Amino acid sequence: MRIVSFILFVGLLHSCCTTKEKMTNDFTSGTIVHSTDENDCAYTIKVSNTENVLYLDPINLENMYMKDGLKVQFQYKSLKMKNRCNKANPISLTKMTKE
Repeated sequence: MRIVSFILFVGLLHSCCTTKEKMTNDFTSGTIVHSTDENDCAYTIKVSNTENVLYLDPINLENMYMKDGLKVQFQYKSLKMKNRCNKANPISLTKMTKE
């Protein structure tokens, strides 16, 4: 009985560690874009892959990242609120680093 309990404990411990590693590696890459156009957000994050370009509107972007052309990696949560600008979807940043 002790052996079975030990094996279950080790398996549970291993799965917890694996989950944390996956969470820290789920970053999205993007580029900070500054705009002065009337219908645009002042700062958005441009995320592009081979087919699509997506603009995100971070509602909590820190001043140190407000630099046009800055390459960043970030984690975020989508927000269910009205868009503040025409081309970008609102998000809340949970983590961000410079590339």
